[in-house]
Order: sequence, then structure tokens, then C-alpha cells
Amino acid sequence: MRPPAATRAFRFDGRVALVHERGSGPAAPVVLVHGIGVARLYFEPLAHLLAASGRVIVVELPGFGRAPKQRHHSPPSIEELARLLAALLRDAGGGPYRLVGHSMGTQIVADLAARDPQLVADLALLGPVTDPAAPDAVRQGLRLALDTLGESAGANAAVFTDYLRTGPLWYLRTLPFMLGYDLLGVLPRIPVPALVLRGARDPIAPHDWTAEVAAHLPRSRFVEVPGAHHVVQFTHAAAVAAALSEGVR
Repeated sequence: MRPPAATRAFRFDGRVALVHERGSGPAAPVVLVHGIGVARLYFEPLAHLLAASGRVIVVELPGFGRAPKQRHHSPPSIEELARLLAALLRDAGGGPYRLVGHSMGTQIVADLAARDPQLVADLALLGPVTDPAAPDAVRQGLRLALDTLGESAGANAAVFTDYLRTGPLWYLRTLPFMLGYDLLGVLPRIPVPALVLRGARDPIAPHDWTAEVAAHLPRSRFVEVPGAHHVVQFTHAAAVAAALSEGVR
């Protein structure tokens, strides 16, 4: 049976994130940052594995999952989310941290690592976005639908549970921030080592785009997980955990 995570609220600049923490041990602490629409559920298998050797923090960003939306606020931008996350890490103490971002979460952790590298031990970008070959909501939506068809029932259940909690309006109002963020422009300014990882069957983060992301980082390793789609950290948690333990050579 998996031990439950301790949950607390973190308030910054009028917004509220939920922080779920578990695990202890000698390994460097890990922070898991989700993508658009989703929240903590699809990180559960990976968080459980990583918590066996060290401290793991899963963040539910403001408005996503069960984190409150603060009705008077519009969704925060990628840069605002990065600033919130940096403040959260300073408050949590015990760093520097290993930052793991998935999908839109890769933009957030990359922005933080470029601005506040002293908080970051290393970086992992899982299924990074947004591929310039699909720069708009329609093409991204088609790729998302294709990915859903290939994911496991458990992965889809986790994703759609958090989609329902987040709600379509918050998703759609956040989408322009994700589509407009210049990830490739930020990556060369990141001094810490970085792992770039994708599922080999991921239609949202295809091979050529993900390889380009890795090439823009000063210190990176590129890994593809055979048989995995976009939600690789749920369906192939052991492979992702192994890649994280190997780090960047």
C-alpha cells in the first residue's frame, strides 16, 4: 500500500498551489510539475518510485486539479508559474532540487532554471512542448486525441479525472500561454544538466522536435522510452525513474 502524501497549500501573489510531499532518504529532492489541464494524479506511479529513496514534491498549480482558481484571477502565464514555483522551493528549503516537468510543465521548469539556476540541481523535460510543426490549438488538439487512443486505460483515467477538476475554461484560457512560449529561446541559458525524454510513440512531442530541444541545451542527454506515448511517467514509470537515476553523463 502506498503511503499517502502530506498536502499543504502554498500562497504566492494572491494565488494558491497545492503541495503534496512524501518520502525521505539520501537522494536529492525531486519536484514534479504537471502539464496543461492535468494535475498530480498522472505522476502517482513515478512519485511512489522516487519516494523510496528521497523526498518528492508534486505540485498542483493554481487552478489545476484541486488547486483553487481564485475566481477574480485569470490563469497565470508560464513566467508567472515559474516565479511561483521558485518561491515555493525557497519556502520548502533543502534544495537545490531536481526539477521534472511534463508537457507544459517543461516550459515552467525551464523558465525557472534559466532565471534561478541556484535552486536547481538538474532538470528533466518529459514530452516537451510546443512543437512548431503544430503551433495552434487545432493541430495540438488532433495530436492529443491521437495520443489518447494509444494511452492505457489507467493513464486516461488519471488524465481525464484531473481535466474534469480543472475544467475546460481554465484549460482554454491557459492554452495561449503554452502555445506562445519560446522554449527554444530559453534553453541555451540553462546552465544545469538536463535530461530530455519522450515516449517513442508520443505524437505530441515527436522525435525531431524533442531532439531539437536536447540540442539547444548546453548539457543534455536525450532518451526515448520504447512503446510509450505522451504520459510516459504513468505508463512507464520504472523506465523514467531509471533514466532520472542515471542523470546526464
